[in-house]
Amino acid sequence: MFGTNVSSHRWWSLAIFGVLAILCGLSFLKYLGWAAFYSGNPSAGEAAGQRAELFFWAFIALEALAGLVMAMRIRLEGMFSTSAVRTLARYAMGLVISIATTAVVVGVLAAIGSRMHR
Repeated sequence: MFGTNVSSHRWWSLAIFGVLAILCGLSFLKYLGWAAFYSGNPSAGEAAGQRAELFFWAFIALEALAGLVMAMRIRLEGMFSTSAVRTLARYAMGLVISIATTAVVVGVLAAIGSRMHR
């Protein structure tokens, strides 16, 4: 699926994916923080709601980009009859891998954050 011959381009794409996964996790956590602050503090005003929305859309955009980077690494040669289905499957798999990776990053960041507050 991923090929055994790993070129420098593939290593760079993995590095870019890693950075994007960390940025996705941080954006999601910032979104949750601002959304919780906005909902728990009505006097916070529109600024907190706007920041929550900004981090939400940043998370969506970064997640889509990370999914695209991962989809470019996936090869499904001979698995589907048409190239359109193969392309759709690649992007779907890339997005699933990206979301799962972001979930792991969020879990690790939350665990690190909880240990720092002890």
